[in-house]
Amino acid sequence: MEESQKTRLPLLVLTVILSAVFVIGLRWVFFASPSTDSAFFYLYDYAVGLTMIFLPCTLPLAFVVVPLAMGKGYVRGIGIAAAFAAGVTLTLSFYGALLGAIGQTFLGSAETAKNWMYMFAGAMGLLFAFHDIGLRGFKMPTYSGAFPDFIQKQQEFVKAFLLGLFLGNVGVGCPNPLFNGVIIPQILVSGSAFQGWLIMVVQALGRVTPLFILTFYAILGVNATGFLVKHRTKVEKSTGWAMVFIAGFLFTLGTFTHDWYVYSGIHTYLESLTQEEAITTILGSNIGKLGHAHSAPAPGNLWIGSYMMVTIWLIPFVWIWLRRRREAYASLESERAQKIHDTRTYFALVVWLAIALYTIFGWLLPHNFQFHTKHMETAVMFGSSVNTDPIIPKSGQATKITIAFRDEKGLPLRDLKLEHERLVHMIIVSEDLGTFMHIHPDDFGPITDDMRDKGEYTLYATFPKVGTYELATGFSHKGHEGTVRNTITVPGGKPTPVTITKNTMREEKFDGFTVSLKTGPDQIQSGMPAHLEYTMTKADGTPVGDMASYLGAPMHLAIWSYDLGYFLHTHGEVPGYGHEVPADAVFGPMIDAHTTFPYPGLYRLFAQFSRSGDVYTTTFDIAVIQGSEGATMMQGGGGHAH
Repeated sequence: MEESQKTRLPLLVLTVILSAVFVIGLRWVFFASPSTDSAFFYLYDYAVGLTMIFLPCTLPLAFVVVPLAMGKGYVRGIGIAAAFAAGVTLTLSFYGALLGAIGQTFLGSAETAKNWMYMFAGAMGLLFAFHDIGLRGFKMPTYSGAFPDFIQKQQEFVKAFLLGLFLGNVGVGCPNPLFNGVIIPQILVSGSAFQGWLIMVVQALGRVTPLFILTFYAILGVNATGFLVKHRTKVEKSTGWAMVFIAGFLFTLGTFTHDWYVYSGIHTYLESLTQEEAITTILGSNIGKLGHAHSAPAPGNLWIGSYMMVTIWLIPFVWIWLRRRREAYASLESERAQKIHDTRTYFALVVWLAIALYTIFGWLLPHNFQFHTKHMETAVMFGSSVNTDPIIPKSGQATKITIAFRDEKGLPLRDLKLEHERLVHMIIVSEDLGTFMHIHPDDFGPITDDMRDKGEYTLYATFPKVGTYELATGFSHKGHEGTVRNTITVPGGKPTPVTITKNTMREEKFDGFTVSLKTGPDQIQSGMPAHLEYTMTKADGTPVGDMASYLGAPMHLAIWSYDLGYFLHTHGEVPGYGHEVPADAVFGPMIDAHTTFPYPGLYRLFAQFSRSGDVYTTTFDIAVIQGSEGATMMQGGGGHAH
């Protein structure tokens, strides 16, 4: 008895401490204060793990481990809980190591990887939700015997470990926006099996902490799951309905991308509540390659996303109505009239709910976002579409590209103005950042009146290899400089991993001269002014003084983030001319450029110069760290600057 009391007191103290950690962690995860501490991400990772207990794919684990440990005494009960937690941790850490090992495969298309994860998480969430609200027979593993027989036959410690090992799979695809939008992308970016393993170990510790708390309380004689067990059906239905809305949002986000999230107006409405910008900016130092733009995307077909999301939300309501209607007409004659009346009342409520949801999410929030954007003059809504000939481009063969510019009403964008000697500047880069092109319609023939009237311009490009290419097209219209983004995929052969080779050099040699890059400061910080100094010297070390104008500027500079989420087309400047120089100007040896990198991570700089009638392109990479004053997220997904 004395030994039991000695064990009870430390267990009680530990339970109180873990309970405090749980409460503090839940509050902190949504209101984290800015910090550049390298440990921040792992603390955040742990706190995100704590939040998973409220999801229907993690909460049932409490119904497994608590009954296993109850009535077994302090030491054995703790041992059973620890064995279960070890099994969960081992499974999750295995997936972390696996994702880390293949992370480099997704490095060049991180946004695409995130979108697929959102779609998967949303689909899984809907399955869980439809089960919990009673619409599907899909059964989640619970302690009701839905385990392989070989697990059921083991001794208690081994059984607890194997159960944790088995049930650890349940939470892998759990639709938590923080887990799928921050934790998993960080693992992919790390490109390290060890880092992936470590991140998921910390994540697992966060997930099992509330399970430990519930188990310890049960061992101490306070069964905190008693209420949940007693009202299990209500709890499952409540979490199920909540999951319908979360999963519908995540699936839509994955399908229509972050551009829809911004254009829908939901982002603007929720940003201050969720602290997304602060959290994403803080985490930028760890997941810089996955930073995203808070820009005003071109409308296109993004409006469909909000209607699809609402339709997903309404599916279970319509499903229930159809089932009730069928049951009403099949009921006893004495009850039929009342049940049909109730069914019609329910249908009327569903109709009113549909009208409200479609109005709010299909019109009100997007309209408010567009009004806010125009009122603040933060963006001009331009759209574009791209057609290719042949329709399916082939590597190594010239492809005709027709780009059509549209205004916010979908009408042709006419009367483009010359900007640096061209109406349209198209910059193309491959997803591995190995291919770069800067082309213009004027390069392939005169600009016709028909092109101007239709807002459609033709260019030609030869894609050297299969893969995905990003197109950033700049133009000037009624005093506004715009940039639109498009994507072209060149199919063929077996899919190969996209690997970006980092260029750490600061000199590039050409025939007869060398171009070197110096940055100021040496370590560039996000959100802070950066100075880029390009210097040209001859082979003997003497300065080059015969640089010439290239398209009206001393230098054209295209900047792409490694994740291709950010793009900027800017220009260099020289003393006496600034960023615009006449065609007969001669200058050198230095050309300066000034810019601000919006978020931490890796960027590739393509700089183009002209000398003796030839155009030269340099390629350098810049590593940007988290700004000491808390860098803001970029306000546009790309554009022009001087």
